[in-house]
Amino acid sequence: MGLYTYLTGLHEQTQSRYRRIVRLMMDNEGVPEDLKRQLQWEWVETMNSLASRAEDIICEDMIYR
Repeated sequence: MGLYTYLTGLHEQTQSRYRRIVRLMMDNEGVPEDLKRQLQWEWVETMNSLASRAEDIICEDMIYR
């Protein structure tokens, strides 16, 4: 297996896990689906916070280990 193949697989794993973590955080924290339509700036702030925390989890679990 070449480096490109390995990195592509790692990228796919991290993206899949990232989406799953963000979805779980949204569910656990009660972020409604229609928040984006109703309060766009609040939705942006909330999603930025979730994204940052999800990225920290991914880095800790998959990259820095």
